[in-house]
Amino acid sequence: MLKRKNIKLAKDIEDYMERLIGKNRYDVDCINEVNTLIKRLNQCAINTLYEIDSFGKIKLMSPLICNHRLCNICNWHRQKSIRRKYIRFFQNNQTLCRVMRIKPMKRVPDKKEFSFCTHSQLDGYLNRGFVLLSKEVEYDLMHLVLTVPHTEGGGWHGSDIYIKEIINTFHQLRRLKFWNLMIYGGEYGVETTLNDNGFHTHIHALLMVAKAERNRDKLHYQIFYHWNRLTADENSKRKQFENEHFEKIIIGNRLFNDVYLKSLDPKGSTIIHLRSVYYKELINGKWKNIEYKQFGDDAMIRGVMETISYHFKPKAFQKYIELKNRDGSVDKIYTDDFDVEKIVKILPKLYKERLYNRFGVLENEPTLAIKENAVEEDFEETTEEFDSETGEVFQNHYFVTHPLNVYHKRETNEIMLSSRADVRIQTLKAHSGREAVQELSKMIVKR
Repeated sequence: MLKRKNIKLAKDIEDYMERLIGKNRYDVDCINEVNTLIKRLNQCAINTLYEIDSFGKIKLMSPLICNHRLCNICNWHRQKSIRRKYIRFFQNNQTLCRVMRIKPMKRVPDKKEFSFCTHSQLDGYLNRGFVLLSKEVEYDLMHLVLTVPHTEGGGWHGSDIYIKEIINTFHQLRRLKFWNLMIYGGEYGVETTLNDNGFHTHIHALLMVAKAERNRDKLHYQIFYHWNRLTADENSKRKQFENEHFEKIIIGNRLFNDVYLKSLDPKGSTIIHLRSVYYKELINGKWKNIEYKQFGDDAMIRGVMETISYHFKPKAFQKYIELKNRDGSVDKIYTDDFDVEKIVKILPKLYKERLYNRFGVLENEPTLAIKENAVEEDFEETTEEFDSETGEVFQNHYFVTHPLNVYHKRETNEIMLSSRADVRIQTLKAHSGREAVQELSKMIVKR
């Protein structure tokens, strides 16, 4: 299904560009990016590895992906791989380590430096002249959403697409003193959606927050003020606050008072969300946010996965239908049609821009490293080569083919190989799944 989405999107973009070229209404700077996207969408997963077990059942093992940010297959693959890594990380790091430097620094010989690190990073710190103070530093996980005051036609700071600008502003926020005192680390992704004011670019971040009484309110208090000042835009239509604005702002935090509200800039952002990680569940016909009660419980894991999933949902370019519910809320039902005009417009802004990153203790965490083509790594994490109960080695066979050569049987959802005469498959001389993915990796190098 994802491959068919890619092919349809590539065809829609080709048709759109032909119309623009015919009318001499295209931007020359976007041609290379557009052609690259079309090529990647068509080529992604044309070589996909499948496994046939001893019972004749076919199983998808791994596609040969293109790594484009707007590719449906690659976004699914990245999301699956990264979410698996984070599940394992938080299961093994329910606490952090606190260390202190005892080996004097050459530039500041008398400085005592306190730091935090994960358990897998501890040996490296000890080898660099630190001493362990504690292995039991607890933290809370929170989901942060940051927006900017964009307007229709004017965007933010005069730009309707401001991906690089919002990333740089978030970097400024993370350099402030309060941030480093209250937040040990985390990760973030930049998401772009569409609304009545055009492109709406915002940040979703997963934060590891130092445990303290009312730490959510205290952290929100600081982030709200500094992000408001950092995002102030002279082009903003709002020149001063009205009472109705203050009434909405004060609902978000019990620590806000009149002095605090008067210190805010009306031209800056006032829409900031911070709460414990949560997942959405449909209860009695209504979606409710379920927060975790205890570190490591199912709700926490699902909440972390929900937070990370925002980084790999390029729905800004999918058309949707709005359905109004009885309670007045609106659900968006996304279709398979894309807003190609918006894709072509934003492509140059995405070029070489990193939309996902880690910071603090997670910045150099080796277990969370993302590889461009993690075929062998994913196999080692998810696939068994023998029956865990009997110890019998699986006698499986492996082949590579185009994903359009297989289909899902509706009744059982089994993967079936098409019976068309033109179907081509490449059988691999592999005796195990590990050997098969190694052969697939060689195809990556040759491409």
